[in-house]
Amino acid sequence: MPTMASAANTNEMVDSEKCKSINQSGAKIYKAFREDSNLLPEHQKELLSIRREERVIADYVAAMTDRYAMKTYHEIYGLSL
Repeated sequence: MPTMASAANTNEMVDSEKCKSINQSGAKIYKAFREDSNLLPEHQKELLSIRREERVIADYVAAMTDRYAMKTYHEIYGLSL
């Protein structure tokens, strides 16, 4: 029978894997926006005229919630995480 400690460790491992997946997805989203800035929302595109592209994209991706990042990843790549 699993103990509470082993259940907690299992949950930590699952959470760790989710974090890795989301972090890797963020990197892929960043790369997609760098390769094609037309994928960015209009407001972000407007910022490109006054700020460095790398900073606009990095700030946009960093501000995404996990759920929004997964949605964006799906929209760009057509795949689920």
